[in-house]
Amino acid sequence: MALNRMLKDLQRGLLVSPLHEQYLKRSQGDVVLSEETLRFVVSQLQEGDRDRRFTFSASGRGGCLRQQLFGYLGTRGDKSYTSDQAATFIHGSWTHLKWQAMGLDAGWLAQVEVPCRIDDYQVTGTIDGILNPTVARAGWELKSINSRGFRRACEDGPEVKHLLQIHSYMLATGINTWSLIYECKDDQSWREWVVHWDDEFGQELIGELETLKHHREERELPKILDDCLHHEGTRYRQCPFKDICLETGSWPQTKNGIRLKHSPSITR
Repeated sequence: MALNRMLKDLQRGLLVSPLHEQYLKRSQGDVVLSEETLRFVVSQLQEGDRDRRFTFSASGRGGCLRQQLFGYLGTRGDKSYTSDQAATFIHGSWTHLKWQAMGLDAGWLAQVEVPCRIDDYQVTGTIDGILNPTVARAGWELKSINSRGFRRACEDGPEVKHLLQIHSYMLATGINTWSLIYECKDDQSWREWVVHWDDEFGQELIGELETLKHHREERELPKILDDCLHHEGTRYRQCPFKDICLETGSWPQTKNGIRLKHSPSITR
């Protein structure tokens, strides 16, 4: 690693970049994992997705409130993926596993796949990692993103929804410093930001969680997004509940995650 880059990283207060650059240079492109790290990798490959019913996911912050409530109720949506979409999700999972394995072996990660929760709002999440306390009292989050999104992040900063997700982890753990790394899935270039607790983001987060709590307690759904009413936009196209959402006007009646037929419909 070039000395001037290391100095710039340290001057910017980056937590992971200088250590990870050193690790990559030592590896010379040939990573040999310890037995302990290998056991972690195997355990992750054998573990299925967690049951997310009756909780709100920390990674859902900033998303559609109706979608979050359908997910909370365990409503069965359309979660079928094209081969390209499936490949994208698998790539993201392996990218996380790659970084976690290297972070553990490099010593800058102390814990990985750390569960957390905010009981007052029924929020749960899994933190990508907690840094070694010799580095900093800080958490760590990785995002795999395409080249267009990566360029936008480098120019404008991390996405708001990712900052809200991190603030959820901060609220759950009391750890108010976070290393956030974006890796470009097209060429594996990456960049780190150090995120500290921000009152404005904290207020926005609490506002969203309070709104979800209100809707849950009152058993009422938020309004449908305008784009969804017109069958437009990325959020509509990617939503697994888009058909159910447009058919449902009031709190959906469910049993074991299956929507019952007598849920009232809306008029469009």
